[in-house]
Amino acid sequence: MSRPRCPPRSPRAGLPARTSTTCDRLAALPADEFPHTVALAGDLTAPDLDTRFEFALDRLLDGIAALPRS
Repeated sequence: MSRPRCPPRSPRAGLPARTSTTCDRLAALPADEFPHTVALAGDLTAPDLDTRFEFALDRLLDGIAALPRS
């Protein structure tokens, strides 16, 4: 499985650039133990909050739709 592409991170004004981002840390987890987290590292840490919210909401709705119906 290939590692996800983490979006480039620009430093905030007046603050030093970080060498390791949250995305990089998630992508570096053992893929055999955390396959979904590793595969989705870029989506989980998208810089745009609207994109992250939409991604999380879609996963929540997918989970609800997958529940067994009685």
